[in-house]
Amino acid sequence: MDMLDRLLGHDRWTTRHLLMRCRELTPAQWAQPFDLGHGTLPETFAHLIGNIETWTDLMLGRPMGQNRGDGTGVEELLQRLDTAADDFAGLARRIRDEGRLDELWTDILDDPPRQKSYGGAVGHVLTHNMAHRAEILHMLARLGLPDLIEGDLLGWEAQVRAANVQRWQSFTPGQTAQIQRAYQFQYADPIVLQAGDVVGVEDRPSEWPGWLWCTHPAGRTGWVPADYLERSGPQARARRDYSARELSVAAGETIALVDYANEWYWVTNSAGAAGWIPADRL
Repeated sequence: MDMLDRLLGHDRWTTRHLLMRCRELTPAQWAQPFDLGHGTLPETFAHLIGNIETWTDLMLGRPMGQNRGDGTGVEELLQRLDTAADDFAGLARRIRDEGRLDELWTDILDDPPRQKSYGGAVGHVLTHNMAHRAEILHMLARLGLPDLIEGDLLGWEAQVRAANVQRWQSFTPGQTAQIQRAYQFQYADPIVLQAGDVVGVEDRPSEWPGWLWCTHPAGRTGWVPADYLERSGPQARARRDYSARELSVAAGETIALVDYANEWYWVTNSAGAAGWIPADRL
């Protein structure tokens, strides 16, 4: 996991965690005015999420506000955050992978329009969010919400490691779970391995530790759990059969857990289709 993946993961998880803590508030507390941020918790969260949406639209050069949701309740803001964070993180990683962080684009909201770097814009969004989360934490503390997180990067990293260990220790093949957030597959023709296959290995940055980008001699590529491989330099031999196929799932859907590897579950749905989904969708 490189620095950008750490910052994107920390940003999304911490904002989402604070929003979920707001479920514990009464309606009066949720709407209480404050002398900081954007005046109330819902308005400050809406500003933070709206900023992600706006900068993503600007960098993509797409019409403003088309992907924006409505409503200022906790559940509506959570849904809006998930969509905005997916779009923003996907764009940021694509720019990084294409080596375009120093490339310039034109911000049409400036008067007159002004050129900015993609890397600078990504950094601006992440640091802007951090500033507003500090305000949100202060509001929640003044409301008396107990056991608030500090919201720092190392604290998030520790949470991720602990959650991964807990998922592995509690995993039981065949148990069912409900999808909390939808997931759409990312790779249409992923790599498939049989035990003994030899593949090329590339150390690419990854949002999830413990995965290696592999290329099969037949041409297919994809992410493979490092534990499934015996690596020797730029090549590796598959220890077991493996498919990188992902499964698209909808919120509310019930699935069965079959296998677990580094924050991903291999699952089956009610129609019998199978594939990998991120563990944070449950």
